[in-house]
Amino acid sequence: MFNKCLLIIVLIFQLTTAISQPILEAANISFHTNASKTLRYLESQAIKSRFLTSVDSMANKFLSYKISYPTNFSLKENSVAPKGIYSLLNNPLEPYLANKFSGKTNNKLEAPTNNIQPNAYLFLDIMELPLMYVLDNQNWDSIFVKQLNEKNNIAYYQFNLKIQGANKQVLVDKKLELVLSRNKQTSVIGFSHPDINLSASSFLIMLESAMTILLDSTNDTELLQITAQPAILADNFIQPNIRNQLKTQTVLKNGIIQYPRNGENQFLRYQEPNYTPIVLKGKNKTIISAPLNEAIKDAKGTDYLFLKEESRDVLADKNYSLQTVASIAYPDIVGENGLLVNKKIGLSFRFIAGAHHYLFQDKDTIAKFSIATNMIDGNNRKFYHQLAIPNDSMTVSVSSIDKPVKQQYAYILYGELNGKPFKILCSGLNGNYESIRECYFNNKLVCIAQGNQYPEVFTVLENTISPLILNQLLLLGFSSLF
Repeated sequence: MFNKCLLIIVLIFQLTTAISQPILEAANISFHTNASKTLRYLESQAIKSRFLTSVDSMANKFLSYKISYPTNFSLKENSVAPKGIYSLLNNPLEPYLANKFSGKTNNKLEAPTNNIQPNAYLFLDIMELPLMYVLDNQNWDSIFVKQLNEKNNIAYYQFNLKIQGANKQVLVDKKLELVLSRNKQTSVIGFSHPDINLSASSFLIMLESAMTILLDSTNDTELLQITAQPAILADNFIQPNIRNQLKTQTVLKNGIIQYPRNGENQFLRYQEPNYTPIVLKGKNKTIISAPLNEAIKDAKGTDYLFLKEESRDVLADKNYSLQTVASIAYPDIVGENGLLVNKKIGLSFRFIAGAHHYLFQDKDTIAKFSIATNMIDGNNRKFYHQLAIPNDSMTVSVSSIDKPVKQQYAYILYGELNGKPFKILCSGLNGNYESIRECYFNNKLVCIAQGNQYPEVFTVLENTISPLILNQLLLLGFSSLF
């Protein structure tokens, strides 16, 4: 009998607490974007539900309010321009109540459909603006700006939150500015989505971090920087191969690339590239082979160069010299198909067709290869309507329209290395944020690596490959000549 009475008392207490808890009505939650499509994640039912659940939880934690939603509530993109949004947020309760209580033919106001009157109303607008516009128009602390410049900044978000009581008294009025950054060294392999800055999970973390600050009255943070990995496109040639594979991160120290392999630290080093003009006529004529001379004639250019780059495998005590042959391209032909500009050498050139390019180890020729430029592979496709989930075969759809795109390679190196066939598919030029190299040796895909000017992270897919061969492929693939 005592236990039954206790149970009834507990239930009555819980019911009384639920009834007495003040209600915070979500009058308006909207977003506006002048930049990427990242905020349109909020149009996804799953993400919207997760976000609203977290808002409810935080409102209860920090404000002791219970969130309620009007029957016509919707979370959608705001078509009003940013300056107009500011004006709407100045005194949002009056127009909201005017719309909520509609006039009828009997000139009486219709009450809300539920009988519980809100104690307060929440208004939230999230904006994404182009980062460069913001940097030019914000009066930020110089120390913070310096910190921003130390990272790869890509996006700016602003959260405007206002909570007003039923008597129109302003209870909360906060603004949070948020800068999204990338680490300068990548730790993921894949192509980032051009229109979406964050994965779905990272996006929710960003929202929840912002709402925690906005709803916590003890937190007066007004400016926040977060660092997150990009949203990675799904594809059929990179992601399926690296799924569940070990990723090796390199370290660049004093110009030397370091990474562990088979229990030992490997050390790779490049030297600055240089070039030597090829003189075709006169007493200082450059001595070249007959096949190269014919290839130069077929190129029908005017000036030609040997492009060279030295490199070293420190642990193996091996010195390498890469030598390629190219014709100089002058400004009047800039933009022609196959024309690329080398950032370090500062010249526009076109590689000579044929196997006239070499990698030397000391005085020995260990690689002879051809270079193809701007090649499209119809079998390899990136899917702009899907995002990859790391180490998972599942993907996330971000568009109802299929958008497969054939992969275009800036360069393809192919020939023989140490007497075996090799091929390196170069997605993106050296110096680009996303430069991915697919390395084949002896007709097997042995490594996929990504980096800006050197291999920052890679996956070895053929564990029997020796560190010596792997390093040769990495030195070739990430040469500043490509």
